[in-house]
Amino acid sequence: EPRQTQVQLPSSTPAITHFATTPQPKPNATPPKSPPSSAMIPSPYDLDWDWAHPWPKPPALPSFVESQHKDVLNSLRILDTPKDESFDRIAIAARKFTSPPCKVACVGFMDLQNDRQWFKATCGLAQSEMPRTVSFCTHTLYLNQPVVVLDARVDERFCFNPLVTGAGQFRFYASVPIVVESIAVGTIFVLDAEPRTEFDVDMSKLVRLGHMVSKMLVERRLRSVRKASLDESFRVTTTMSVPCYFDEDQTIAGRGSLVSTKMEKPVRSYSMDILDMATTSCASQRRSSVDDFTTSMPGNFMPTTEQPRQSSDEEATDGSSMETMLMTLLSQTTLTQQQIATQQGDLYVRLGSNSTKLNMLTEAVARMEAKLQERQTEGEETKG
Repeated sequence: EPRQTQVQLPSSTPAITHFATTPQPKPNATPPKSPPSSAMIPSPYDLDWDWAHPWPKPPALPSFVESQHKDVLNSLRILDTPKDESFDRIAIAARKFTSPPCKVACVGFMDLQNDRQWFKATCGLAQSEMPRTVSFCTHTLYLNQPVVVLDARVDERFCFNPLVTGAGQFRFYASVPIVVESIAVGTIFVLDAEPRTEFDVDMSKLVRLGHMVSKMLVERRLRSVRKASLDESFRVTTTMSVPCYFDEDQTIAGRGSLVSTKMEKPVRSYSMDILDMATTSCASQRRSSVDDFTTSMPGNFMPTTEQPRQSSDEEATDGSSMETMLMTLLSQTTLTQQQIATQQGDLYVRLGSNSTKLNMLTEAVARMEAKLQERQTEGEETKG
């Protein structure tokens, strides 16, 4: 059993809509190959059954939404990145927001370019991705709002899906979208082999987790942009002359003149793009087919031997270590530049202050000399 993890949730909780309706994806949808029984819950939107599989096609997003989805997801640069403890905690928390806890919980992102759903964090699932054609989450992304399926066997959208009819035998499904810039780029979802009631899941907490992940992604993207900017600034700075105001004996050099020296060997600057390219090339793999995915899924939902990372100190990746080193180096460089600028300002102030004092002293000496001269003249006249 994974260790207990405390997750702080935002204060606001949006309204939850179960089985929400939306405009149909295709007006000319064909009837299902096997019409559902009278007890079957119909889909709130039209389904497209016109393909080789017995379950309906994933709902098609409007072309402009699909284009925006790809752009936003690419800007986040989250696909095929290493495991992250913060996302693992989200998956663990989502699993425990059902009573009893569901067997499977995941944080996933829909990769439309490669027709797959990739998992950033999983709990109880061995696969790192699944084909988009079988993913329940395509419906969540299409609706862009929470979805709850109490028993997939009687839901027209999922009753013929291999996740329901295959080795997995999934019955219960609940998910919330991860929204960035009004686009649903991923989902937090839970799955279980037993049907549930609507009282078995706290959807309000799942929605809050979705907001947390959205905020994490935006902040992560901002940090990446700032790192790139600092990296470029550091690369430019190391090629420029650096003012030097003190000699080796810590005395002012040149009596007010500024001496400039150039760094002989600029410190090498690493771009975070290199790290992301490396992790992408290592983690990328061809997605499995529908049959491979469904046949490889364990029927008894045994928890995976690889639990979510428990300690960042024990399982820190080379990428995160390099990131820490880079941030430390950039921080030290910025601090040094600030200290140099401060020293320059202090030097100008001191020189200006000393110059003023010298002028005042010169004027005082001149006045004293004038008075002494007057007294000497008066003394000579008195004697005469």
